[in-house]
Amino acid sequence: MSKYVCAVSLGVLVVLVAGCGGGGGGPTTGVMPPGSGGGSDLIQVGPLVVRPAKTAGFTAKALPVSITGQCAFVALYGAEIEYLASQALLDRVVFASNRDGESDIYVCDLDGSNVAQLADLSGSQYWPTWSPDGTQIGFESDEDGDYEICIMNADGSGLTQLTSNSDSDRRSHWSPDGRRLCFYSDRDVNTEIYAMYADRSHQTNLTNDGGVDMYPAWSLDGRYIAWSTSRDGGYEIYKMGADGSSPTRLTDDSWTDRYPCWDSTGGSMAYASQRYGNFEIFTMSTSGYSQLNFSNDPASDRYPAYSSDGNLIAFRSNREGGEEIWIQETSGLKRAWRVTVSTGSNWFSDLGSPTMQAERVLIGPDGSDRGYDPIYSNARVVIAAFDEDGYKNLVRVGIRAADMGTLSIQALEGTGAELAGIEVSAAEVVNLYEDAGLGVSPKRWDLSALNVGMTLLYFDNDTGDLVSVLAVEDTALPAAQGAGRAYQVSAEGDHTVLKGQFAAVYDDQGHNRAADGATQVRLDSNGQAIGVE
Repeated sequence: MSKYVCAVSLGVLVVLVAGCGGGGGGPTTGVMPPGSGGGSDLIQVGPLVVRPAKTAGFTAKALPVSITGQCAFVALYGAEIEYLASQALLDRVVFASNRDGESDIYVCDLDGSNVAQLADLSGSQYWPTWSPDGTQIGFESDEDGDYEICIMNADGSGLTQLTSNSDSDRRSHWSPDGRRLCFYSDRDVNTEIYAMYADRSHQTNLTNDGGVDMYPAWSLDGRYIAWSTSRDGGYEIYKMGADGSSPTRLTDDSWTDRYPCWDSTGGSMAYASQRYGNFEIFTMSTSGYSQLNFSNDPASDRYPAYSSDGNLIAFRSNREGGEEIWIQETSGLKRAWRVTVSTGSNWFSDLGSPTMQAERVLIGPDGSDRGYDPIYSNARVVIAAFDEDGYKNLVRVGIRAADMGTLSIQALEGTGAELAGIEVSAAEVVNLYEDAGLGVSPKRWDLSALNVGMTLLYFDNDTGDLVSVLAVEDTALPAAQGAGRAYQVSAEGDHTVLKGQFAAVYDDQGHNRAADGATQVRLDSNGQAIGVE
């Protein structure tokens, strides 16, 4: 069972962390929602951070639904929830910005929060890049009159200048072992790609070609360096061995292709191309095949950088006027959101150095879920699912304030191994809202026309998804008082069989499978109603 299972009922403010003994490597810092007053009103439940309107009476109740599934389930209720976010170790964004005059180096979270300036140097600083272990940042600075390669600690301390000459040394990038950096320099009259050790030693020309060679990026396996070169006329993307051997052309077109970067999974690359009249972010295989327009926006999009897990690409875009940092998903709906908001220009972002931060805002103010609206602005009752990797799903249960005193939530027994059954009862259960993903409207089950006081919710034990909802006839409830439940649950093989009086049987899309009611429902191992009588 999940390491987050040990939730308890709360009568006072209790912080719940991973591991039933209170240790075990769970998150120890909370996400600071707007108006949190420093976080003293936050409650942590596994990977979730919750801010109720009051802590008195607020309850986090573990629902032990199975010993075989991957998910743990917890009900949160007893005081209105004003804010609820899931936490995860996520990349920080490092970028350059001239918001305060000259360009300096800044960091922030993926949603743009917790912005901090790292170093306030004279001159301008550009092209920051995280070291592989996230402890250092490489960048370029013209503090001494021309551009030089520098490094500093992730907090801005320990500034060290690595190059020192009268020419320009620019756009450094770390090797995956953190021992070396590549960069480009015009010290040999024309611009070439160089590499050096992080202690300044062994500065070596890798390209030594008559063209202009710029924007190098080390592959994640350390074997290759990609870069942009004009050796064939227009700027194209090439790759070579990390020692400068075997240069290979990857793009072959009449447009300007620049700023290559490597996917952390090793399967693809991203770069910027001007082939449609403006710069767009493109992706391709590391052999140059399957070239696709990734950003696909009329604005100018440049300077791509993959996240450490390969799921996101950060880039600079002027699609809303100013030059700002944006992030876009690499798969699924490929949703994009704006990270920076400032009066200046923001460029040259890189992703890395994971820290605990808000992965999703599920309950909260409009626009707080990375620019999208959460599934609801507030909630009196939610059921959340998470596993040892973090947040999986959340369902908001609609209960009127006047009915909260009648609320009861408990786990169901006798379900199939793949299902988690939860009984929710109150004077009336009005509706259900389920998280459908970032930027997607939540799924909704409208129960208001049924005027039912008891619902049986069946979740997938591994994904946490709500797959079936059974509404129990209110006429069955009084007869059951003092004489057992209003329904019976049993497991038959990998099926779950329920007998009783059901006003409706809803599937995972909110469609009623029993418009005339039912007395018996058979759920398959996935929780779908395959027999309604």
